[in-house]
Amino acid sequence: MAEGTEKLFDGMAQTLIGATARRTRPEIVSELRARMTISAEAAVAVQAGLAVRPDSVPDIARIQVPVLAIAGGEDGGVTAVEMEAFKAAPGGCESHVIADAGHFAAYEKPDEVAGMLGAWLARVKGGSADHTLGHFRVRVQH
Repeated sequence: MAEGTEKLFDGMAQTLIGATARRTRPEIVSELRARMTISAEAAVAVQAGLAVRPDSVPDIARIQVPVLAIAGGEDGGVTAVEMEAFKAAPGGCESHVIADAGHFAAYEKPDEVAGMLGAWLARVKGGSADHTLGHFRVRVQH
């Protein structure tokens, strides 16, 4: 089963990373592939869970808290129409699609995602504050 898992992860590294990142930063495939280290059993459990997971897009309209949703335009798993659903949520949700990013938009376009997050935090929290996002530090000023 380990060989099958390796092939699964090799394929995922190619399909989940956006075409733009694969073309402009070819090393990103091996970087992200190296992070895919779960066991074969865990990979099967994840795929089984995804197979029976209900569509949550209809639930977005009931979100009562602010949400920032960011997706990559090159991510085949999320559509722009699904991202637009966040605008209907009464909690002040906001969505963005980064045209030239895939499923790993935050890894592919970290500065762009950090900028969106910092601006969103400023609007939601008001005032100014420092926020640490992984190895990024964002200064939010209102």
